[in-house]
Amino acid sequence: MLKKTVLTDKKKVASDAKSLNIPEGYSKNSHWNLLLDFIGSNGSSISWKSREPEYILNDGKLLKSSPRKGKKFKVKMTANVTMGSAKTKKKFDVLVAYPDQEYQGYLFTYFEGSGPRQSDEQIRFGASADAINWFALNNNQPIISSEKISGTGGIRDPHILRGEDEKSFYMVATDMNTGKNGWAHNPGIVMLQSDDLIDWKHSFIDLEKSYPVQFANIQWVWALKLFMILRLINIWSILR
Repeated sequence: MLKKTVLTDKKKVASDAKSLNIPEGYSKNSHWNLLLDFIGSNGSSISWKSREPEYILNDGKLLKSSPRKGKKFKVKMTANVTMGSAKTKKKFDVLVAYPDQEYQGYLFTYFEGSGPRQSDEQIRFGASADAINWFALNNNQPIISSEKISGTGGIRDPHILRGEDEKSFYMVATDMNTGKNGWAHNPGIVMLQSDDLIDWKHSFIDLEKSYPVQFANIQWVWALKLFMILRLINIWSILR
């Protein structure tokens, strides 16, 4: 019979402090109240102390944005982890976001499904001032050639997202050319990054070729949208 390991209070506190974290979406660009843990996985008690309570209270409530135009304001948060007489501390830096810019409109990315087959599966842009009434940019013509950015020569299901730094933009799309290859097979995705929505860096992944064991029989990689965009920045940093 295996003997059950019993952790001391000191080890429980150390373990809970090590695993304690503030999600990067909050700590690097906080627009909202922080999500803080107050009980560790081993039962320790966690209390928080803010060095700048006029910005963030001890319970993580955000009171105001950064006063610096275009710059974030750093707030140090200290977690006090205790159990019995055992205790330790862990410190975090939280960057409070500055007020959102006043945006002038909305941008939507799409592909055509009713035009000439040789040009319909390409990235296009639409713009709107109210997110209700839209008009096509560039006379509804592609803004990027699929031949340059994809493996198949076509893209479908494009999705665009503003980066966490609020300055960069990312797009992800299905790497697929139904006009050329039909609907039977598309094993990859297209990824793009831009700082101005005009000049785009690009890369694409053929999952079947890049991961022949895990994706040996892959057939369709479709409609990536938010599922893949969450991983896009990390993947892009590896590929570039």
